[in-house]
Amino acid sequence: VQQKEDLKLIEQQPHHDYALYYVIGPKDYDMISECMRLKVNLYFSKESLPEDIQKNESHMLQDIQDKFQYYEYQRNGIVSKIRLSHIYYVESLRHQIIIHSINGTMVERKNLNAFLNTIHSTQFIQIHKSFIVNKQWIQNIFSDHILLKNAETLQIGRAYKGNVKMS
Repeated sequence: VQQKEDLKLIEQQPHHDYALYYVIGPKDYDMISECMRLKVNLYFSKESLPEDIQKNESHMLQDIQDKFQYYEYQRNGIVSKIRLSHIYYVESLRHQIIIHSINGTMVERKNLNAFLNTIHSTQFIQIHKSFIVNKQWIQNIFSDHILLKNAETLQIGRAYKGNVKMS
């Protein structure tokens, strides 16, 4: 971006929690402040772009992994992929998991521990013996339940309260 008015392009775009927004622009406090208001993930000064990129490389790689990592699931011999950032939560029910996502629900014969060991992501926390939640979809945490951004409510198990407070 060249000037503050160019940021209107970002403001007009629908903002998704599963997307990354990086801006390159001049070293300008008002511009940086406006980017923060627009929830831009990173702002790079064009005057020091190579240094800024190098300084933020590990942060950017972690963001990319968290937002764009896929999970392969199998049902009736059919293998499909879903982006982890699209998953609201995973529920365990009798020897299978139900993946609740922006694409609907998917069922797979697996347990929660196997799911967690497969994804290797810090974005998911176990809040109940039957629920694993994607932290980016949590809207509010209460003493005994979590409210998700999709308006669903999930109970927090007593044994898992420490997991929720630490995240």
